[in-house]
Amino acid sequence: MIEPASNSGGRRPPFTGYFKLIYVCADLEKSAPAFFNAFGTHEFDTRRDVILKTPDGGEAVVDMSSAWIGALQADLVQAKSDSSGYFAAQNDRPKLHSTGRLFASTEDAEAMVSRTGGLGYAVRPLADNPEGRLFSIDSAILGHSIEGIVLPEAERERLQRLPGIGTQQSFDKGQAPFPGFYQFTYITNDFDKAKAVLCDLHGMKSFMEFTPLEVPLKDNQIGRMNCALSYVGAMEIEVMNPVDGAVQIYTDMMPESDFVIRHHHISRLFADYDSFEGRGREFAAWSHPPIADNFPGERDVSRFYYVDCREETGHYLESAIFDGDTRAWIDTIPRI
Repeated sequence: MIEPASNSGGRRPPFTGYFKLIYVCADLEKSAPAFFNAFGTHEFDTRRDVILKTPDGGEAVVDMSSAWIGALQADLVQAKSDSSGYFAAQNDRPKLHSTGRLFASTEDAEAMVSRTGGLGYAVRPLADNPEGRLFSIDSAILGHSIEGIVLPEAERERLQRLPGIGTQQSFDKGQAPFPGFYQFTYITNDFDKAKAVLCDLHGMKSFMEFTPLEVPLKDNQIGRMNCALSYVGAMEIEVMNPVDGAVQIYTDMMPESDFVIRHHHISRLFADYDSFEGRGREFAAWSHPPIADNFPGERDVSRFYYVDCREETGHYLESAIFDGDTRAWIDTIPRI
C-alpha cells in the first residue's frame, strides 16, 4: 500500500517505498541538461555545496541536481570533496549510484536494517539528519547501493517543490503504476537466484512470473526471456532473464560471470498514444531513435520501445503504454 510521507501532503509524492534514484557524475554542469532531457524534463533544481554523510562516518561535499520524473525522483550528484569515495564517478557518463527507499518511521527502517543485516548483507549507518538518510546497503551484487530514508518534514516539503514531469498530475486515484517513470528493471543469468536476492534486499515476498515471455524486439524478431514483477511502493521492480532469440539488447549490458544481476533500464508509462509516439519522435530528433517498438503504429494494444541513453544516464530507457487488459493484470502484481 502506498502512503504519503505525511498525511498533510495528501497523495503527492514522495510515497513510502522506493521513490528516489541517485546517480553520480564527474561534471554536473556538463551532464545535467542531457541527463534530465533523457528523462523528459528541462527543469531541475540545483543545490551547491550540500553536505551528505558517508558510510565511513565522514562527510562528502557535493553539488546536486534534482527533479521529479513521475512519482519517482532523480538526483544527479557530483562529489567535490569525498575522502570515502562513496559518491565517486567512475567515468565521464552518469552512473546509477543508489535507490532511495522511504520508510514511514524510524522503527520501520530499523526493522529493515535488522532483517537485511541478519541475512548477511553489509548495512552501514548514515545518520544524515537534514536529508533523512539513515542507512546504506552496500550491495556489490546489484551494482548499486540501497539507501533507507525517513524524511524530516522540512525535507519532504522541499522535495514536493521540485520541478519535473508529473508535478501537476493527481495521484489521488488508483494505485501504481502512475504516469511517468515507474519501473526499475534488472537483468540476470540466474532467474531463481536473482529473485531470491532481490527479495532479500528489497523486502518483497513474491513476484508475478512469466516463464517464458516472448516479445517482438529488434527488427520484429522474437526474444524469449523469463520475467518477474513486484512492487515496492510506487516503483515496480522487474527482473528479466534472457533465454534466446533477439535478446542482445539485454545481454550487451550483462558482464560474463557465474552469477550476475545488473540494472538495465527504467520505464516511463504514458497515458495516451499521442504522448507515447510523440516522445519517440523527440528521441529520434535527438539522434536516439527508438529500438524495438513491438507494435509500430497500432493504437489498441500495449506497446513499448527502448532508447539507448547509456551516454546520458548509464542505462537504457523504456517507454510504455498499456491497454485495459494489461492494466488489469498489472493491478494483481504483488506489492508491499
